[in-house]
Order: sequence, then C-alpha cells, then structure tokens
Amino acid sequence: MRLLPEQSIERLELVPQLAEAIYSYSTLETHDALFEHAFETPGIRPALEARVRVIRLLGRVFRDPERAIAEVKPESERALPVFEAAGDDLWLAKTWRLAAWLPYMQGRAAETEAALRKAVDHARRAGDRREELHNLLYLVEHARHGTIPASEGLRRCDEIAAAAVALPTLLGGVLMNRSAVLTTLGRFDDAADSIERGRAILEQLGLPLELAYSALYPGMLELARGNAAAAARKLEPTWDVFSTTQSQGGLARVGVYYARALYEAGRWDEAEGIAVKSIAAAGSVDVVPRGAALATLGRVVARRGDNEEGERLAREATGLADRTDWLALQGAVLLDLADVLSSAGKRDEAATAAENALERYERKEHVVGAARARAVLTEIRRVGVVAP
Repeated sequence: MRLLPEQSIERLELVPQLAEAIYSYSTLETHDALFEHAFETPGIRPALEARVRVIRLLGRVFRDPERAIAEVKPESERALPVFEAAGDDLWLAKTWRLAAWLPYMQGRAAETEAALRKAVDHARRAGDRREELHNLLYLVEHARHGTIPASEGLRRCDEIAAAAVALPTLLGGVLMNRSAVLTTLGRFDDAADSIERGRAILEQLGLPLELAYSALYPGMLELARGNAAAAARKLEPTWDVFSTTQSQGGLARVGVYYARALYEAGRWDEAEGIAVKSIAAAGSVDVVPRGAALATLGRVVARRGDNEEGERLAREATGLADRTDWLALQGAVLLDLADVLSSAGKRDEAATAAENALERYERKEHVVGAARARAVLTEIRRVGVVAP
C-alpha cells in the first residue's frame, strides 16, 4: 500500500482486505489509521465506499462500542441496498454480520441470530467458506445465550465443529464456545477437554486476541466448579491483555467473570475495582456485561453493610437483564439479587428472586445454575441468609 498514492482508488480498494487481515494484531488506533481520509478519496464509487464503511465499523464495534454502536444501524441500512443492487452476496454477508452487533449488545439473541443466519445464507451464495464459518462461529456462541436449551446448543456446536475442520481458526473458537455449553451442563471433564483442544489450535495459529480471549473459558469452568481462586488466576492475564489493547468489549466481558471470581474468592476490594471498570467499558450500550457487573458490584456494596445501595444496584442489574432474552444472564443476576436481599434480612423477597432464577435456569437447561439456585433456596429457607 505504501507504493500507492494517498487517497487513490487503488489504495482504498485494498483497505477492507488489509483491515480484516490485521484485526487480531492491531489496536483501535492502528485500525482507525487505515481509514484516515478514506472518504475524501476522489471518485469513490458507492459500492466501494459502502465496503469501506462496513469494514471500518466491524473493526471498531467490539473495541469501542459506546461510540461505534450508534453507527451500526444507519450504516447497515445504507449499505444493504447498495450490495443488493450489485448482487454482491459476500458484502451482504459482511453487512448482516455488522447488523447483528446491535441486538447482540442489547442482549436480544433471537434478533441477533436472525441477522447472522442471513449472513450465513449470503456467504454460502457467494461461495465464501471463510465468511460462512465466521458467521457460524457467532451462531455457536449463541448456543449458550438466549432461550436455546443447552442440549440443543450442544448439538449446534457439534454440527458446526464438524463443518469447521478445514479452518483451524474457526474450529478453535467453536471448541471454546462448546466448552462453555458443556460447563453449563455440568460436564466439566468434557468441557476441559474441549478447552484443551481449542487452545492447542489457537496457540499453533498464534493469534494474540483470540488466544487471550480463550482464557475466559477455563475461568468460567473453574467458577462453575466452585474454584474461585483458580478462576481469578486464569482470568487475570486475559484482563491484562485487554487492558493493554484497550478493547472495551473484551474488558467488559472478561471483567464480568473476573470480578465474580474475585468476589467469590473473598477479594472484595479487587472485585469492586474490576466490576467498576467492567461497567465503564460496557458503557450504556453493552447491556449484558453491564448488567452482570452491576450485580456483582451490588453484592460487594451490600457486604460492606450498605444494603440499600446494594439492592439498588442489584435491581438495576435485573432490570437490564429483563430487557434481554438471555435466560442465563437473568438467572445469574436474580441469584445475586437474592444474595443482597438476604443480607438485608428480606427473606421472602430473596426466596422469590431465587425461585425466579431457578425457573430461568431450568428453561435454559443450565444444570449448574439450577443446582446453585436450589442450594440458595435451601439456605434461605433454613436461616434466611445466603452463605458467602
């Protein structure tokens, strides 16, 4: 690209391909630098401009959701008719992948999946196997979100894993997400095996962001096993990586589990700090991690004796979760609310919150969550206080 004139069509045509190629190795700053003055290029055609706009946002939305998400809907709506008129299925696929980010960050799994399935269909028509499997990977992630029962989610993971064998980058991601579904089912040994296989692939490929994010899954597994201290040890390096790269989407999501692990390990001051940073990274637009981190913060505050503020935070979290269709999120924050209410001596309200959590977890076939909800209910009914 350095040999091509600045603000030339020839140079601009290479930008989308380069931006995708270096995504795993770039920061937000280096990504944005590719697009500096891009839209000032003389003679830019509508289709090329639409490609550049779509790929620019695809590279920004996870790293800087607070500012990027507002552009997703208008840019998608502007690009789709351009690519439809041109019969460009590959870029229709990428645009639908971009469009899926808005409902994803709002925790609307059904809408997210609808957009992703359109992306998969267009990628297949384009004959672009890589783009197809890229979108299938996001569908694998949604095997553990929304209202899909865990058993159905696992079938989806296995089907897509079989299709992803030829593309190791995607197979590694599929195996990691598969481990998360297995974890919810309480199949911890199988989850650990899936993590080991997925991580081996990602280590061989040497993709830094994917490798860093993959540490989230063993952290989730250790939390489910009740090994909070081990979970915190596994999540700390991942938190440090995303802190360095300043990926707000990564910080928000990793922070949810890291803060919870620190809390469960009795490291309450540290849990508070991570939860606050996770909330800040989520901003006002990334609803799922914001809600989960608020719930953990509420538990910390209540433990310090401020039950009123702890309850306010926990109820804000449940309010956010109720706007989503993520059953596992709803179950988790309801149990956190039950903990806070129990600390305040509100036994009946705590029992109701735990019962509602159990209902969500049973619908999701979340074996581990349901077992925890039953244990919490038993403890509330026994003494009216949830054990730490």
